[in-house]
Amino acid sequence: MAGPQRIGLPTPAAQMREALERQRMNDLPFALAWKRGFERIKWPEEKMARDEWKSTLISSKPVWEASYSRTGAAPRGLSGLTNLFITEPSEHFPTEVLA
Repeated sequence: MAGPQRIGLPTPAAQMREALERQRMNDLPFALAWKRGFERIKWPEEKMARDEWKSTLISSKPVWEASYSRTGAAPRGLSGLTNLFITEPSEHFPTEVLA
């Protein structure tokens, strides 16, 4: 299980969701939006937690991309990712997002 996120900061998944929402409003292609969002995340200070979050986000990138383009695995758009890893990445993976 990942360590705690720094107090007062949203989880990396929540930060990515917000970044992608902003980038989509600016009509950026997903690849660029993902790169910018990933680079600006305020990661947990603990190395193990940081590594787990990075791995979790990277492994779920296809789901984020499908949601960003509003096609494929997450047809509800980014709002469908609201609960994706909002707490700890080890706790759950919402299967309804992958359906």
